[in-house]
Amino acid sequence: MNKVISKFDNDAVQDKKLDAYDWESNDFLASQELTVTITLGEYRALISEKAVADEKILASNKKALDSEAIIKELKKEVDRLKAENYDLQTKVMDATLANCGEIAKHSECASLESEG
Repeated sequence: MNKVISKFDNDAVQDKKLDAYDWESNDFLASQELTVTITLGEYRALISEKAVADEKILASNKKALDSEAIIKELKKEVDRLKAENYDLQTKVMDATLANCGEIAKHSECASLESEG
């Protein structure tokens, strides 16, 4: 079932746009299609610029992936250091409270005991 969208009976350009997007079926010149002619030198420059652009994109993607890996490692390190900091704070608080029992009721120790 073919749908006719164009007002022309045989609109090759419209058929070309609606049928498929693969290169084999789109690599022809339809009778009513606008075309541009370029020289071989211009074509080579275009291909060269595209290759350079593709390389830049690949390099940027690799840099982004490397950065993501570094960020992931650093987040793990932050979590490890937070846990270590918490453990050390707990040990300091426990030691401070233990020492408060041995020292005469110092005002700082009394306030720590009321908090703990």
